Amino acid sequence: THNYTIKKWYKLKPKKFKGDFNTAKEEFKQRLAESVKLRLRADVPVGTCLSGGLDSSTIVCLMQDELDKQQGEHKIQTVTSCYKDLKYDEWEYANHVNHFIKAKPHQVFPSFDKLKTDLGKMLWHMDYPFGSTSQFSQWCVFQGAKEVGMTVMIDGQGADEQLAGYGGNDLPLYIGLFRSFKWKQFVKESISYKVRHKRWPVGFWLGAFQSILPKGLLRMLPAKYLPAKQELPDWIKPNKFVAPNRHAGSLKESLLHQLQTNPLPSLLRYEDRNSMAFSIESRVPFMDVHVVEQNMGLPENFLYREGERKYILRQAFKGKVPDKILERRDKMGFVSAEESWMKGEGKAWFETQLMTAADNLQEYIDKEKLLTNWDEFQTGKRRFNFEFWRVICLWVWLKNIKIWSQDKQLLDSKT
Repeated sequence: THNYTIKKWYKLKPKKFKGDFNTAKEEFKQRLAESVKLRLRADVPVGTCLSGGLDSSTIVCLMQDELDKQQGEHKIQTVTSCYKDLKYDEWEYANHVNHFIKAKPHQVFPSFDKLKTDLGKMLWHMDYPFGSTSQFSQWCVFQGAKEVGMTVMIDGQGADEQLAGYGGNDLPLYIGLFRSFKWKQFVKESISYKVRHKRWPVGFWLGAFQSILPKGLLRMLPAKYLPAKQELPDWIKPNKFVAPNRHAGSLKESLLHQLQTNPLPSLLRYEDRNSMAFSIESRVPFMDVHVVEQNMGLPENFLYREGERKYILRQAFKGKVPDKILERRDKMGFVSAEESWMKGEGKAWFETQLMTAADNLQEYIDKEKLLTNWDEFQTGKRRFNFEFWRVICLWVWLKNIKIWSQDKQLLDSKT
């Protein structure tokens, strides 16, 4: 009949937790361990993507703990994305974990030349543009896993969005505490911020106060006094796009948005596309439904306490995960040397691609402003961001769609 109805097959129902922190910590540890145990079921050896960050390291240590209980000789194989430039490299931490659990490590080294070679194929598998070359690092990790014979990999994806791992959670945290009159916690968080960063969180205070002001009044204030305001880049032509001026009213609301809307759905999609491009099944224990429902029902200060992100994770795995990892405060993940490539060996290629993209996307892009920003980035007057890559990736994707759609033989072979 060509009639159909779209229905949501699952609606997240957080299980509100009412006990104390120690009880929550033990339940969290048990749930995650059960999730890892379930995802170790396979007829083939199970490997893991290890960055050396808190999430992947926790998963690897739980894997080894479970395998030790099986009283056999099990050596976990790990794959890590590495860079010779230490600014983008986490091998020091990943290798520390490898030694801790006596894993068999494998390293991959994503390069600019490989990015140029693989970009078309990667876009084919992705099916849409991707926001940074960090996805290319993940692509190389799964390719490396394929080359050493692994067909099932376990990953730490999903923890940041449930456990307040991103820096952008600070403003929603202060807004929520301010709106709910939790002044004692508001003051404690502010003092902790001052101790850690040597300055008061004035921007977050302003953002929290502005969250209760009428929109009409906010529009009268200069943009520099609006910490919560999101603006489009100046090179995007007016009236083509609208900035997503959405800020959560609390930390928990922010985490729900991250989990269900942005960025986790895209990150999980990248995970699926990158892994299946090499016929690898990727499993993510943090996304077990019981783990998610439990975590999303926890009180906010179990997740983020006095400036400590992922508080419950750090506390739950003391003694199970190396202290060197638990005490990490920087966040890298699947980083790449994108900035270095743009200023070094890949400068000419990126510049040519950027100009070509601007010429072909004139409906949306002010070429002169975009290239001015590029020049300022090259001379150090403008900080690095992912905008240049996103313009290039959009154009290469659009160009390839046209090529693929016109080449019936190519389409058939890809299919």
